[in-house]
Amino acid sequence: MYIYNIKIGTSRLVNPIPTLMAKATKIGRDARTGEFITVREAQRRPNTTTVETLPKPKPSPKK
Repeated sequence: MYIYNIKIGTSRLVNPIPTLMAKATKIGRDARTGEFITVREAQRRPNTTTVETLPKPKPSPKK
């Protein structure tokens, strides 16, 4: 996948795979109600929200 960078006028190769292989996931949570919200919304309202990092569960041993 190529993305054209308008600021410097060059294109660069973007690899989407590292996001799929991430070791943790970020989620947003409203501190008042406990509801899960988007990370973007949580970053927009830092006084009443928190962004949490959840590690991916390790695979259970095969029997």
